[in-house]
This record gives sequence, C-alpha cells and structure tokens, in this order.
Amino acid sequence: MTWGWTKRRRRRPRAGLGATASRRPVSAGSRSSREGQRRILIADPSPILRSGVQTMLAAQGEFEVHTAGDLAELQQAVAAHRPDAILVDVDLQPRGGIDAVARLSGFCEAPLFLWGLLPTDGQEAAARLAGASGFVRKDVPFVALTSTLRELAGSAGRAPKRHEELVAAGQDGVGS
Repeated sequence: MTWGWTKRRRRRPRAGLGATASRRPVSAGSRSSREGQRRILIADPSPILRSGVQTMLAAQGEFEVHTAGDLAELQQAVAAHRPDAILVDVDLQPRGGIDAVARLSGFCEAPLFLWGLLPTDGQEAAARLAGASGFVRKDVPFVALTSTLRELAGSAGRAPKRHEELVAAGQDGVGS
C-alpha cells in the first residue's frame, strides 16, 4: 500500500502571496491599494504574532496590514505605507516601544499606540509623554481588536479619541 496523493494539482499563487502579475508596488505617499481600506502598521518582534494578526486582519477585507520587526523596519514602513494607525510593541528592539513612539511622534501623523500584555503605570505614563495616543492590550478578543482598529484608523488626520473614551464606548478588552 502506498501513501500520498495519486494525482497532484498545481496550485496557483493567491494574490499578494507570491503572485507577481497582480502585485503593484506601493510608493511612498500613496493611499491604500484598495479604496476604503484602513492601513494598519504592526511593529512587533515576534514573527508569528505579526504574521497571525496580519493574516486575520487582512481576511476581514477592510484592513491593509503592514508589519515591522524592529525600529529600522518600522521607520521604513511608516515612510513607505503612510499608515492610518500604528501599534508598537512595548519590547520593540533596539530600545523598546516607548523610544520608538518618541522617535516617530515628531514626523508621523498616524495615531501611535503602544501594545503589550499588561502595561505598568510607568509604561503608560512614559508612552503618553513620548507621544502615544494610548495602550492596546494584546489579549483582547479579535472582535474588540478589529473594532478598536477601525476607530483608531478612522481618527487619522484628526485628534484620536482618548484611550479612556474608547474603553467607555464599549471597546472591551482595551486596557488602560
């Protein structure tokens, strides 16, 4: 008895995942590749977390998600994609997420949010001083994350709601 497939089907690459014909370069200053999509940038040192969140959000059809693994990649991605909202991990290398927020807040128009599991009072205060709009917890349910990102990305170009207002508006799971 042999194991395996008797006939192999050749799989065509899906758009955006290796297909070269449908790929369009994204130039600096361009809006979304699809009109109406919110551009989200996630900066996190964990490749599996970046990939998982990117895949889940992209499957919603309303988010264009870009990722970065460190400060250098984050700065390049901000310049290339002009995101509507940015989530920066507390432990982003080389100096941490608060330093990254401080470096970006001077030239980035998008709301910057620190994200992690449980913020300390010192982290949250330091993030606000550095220019962050608030803190988003990583342990939120996916539904709460997507609704929070809709609100955050919708605030690009105008003053974002304060973190406390997002929580008061029913964004369960967004920690303060």
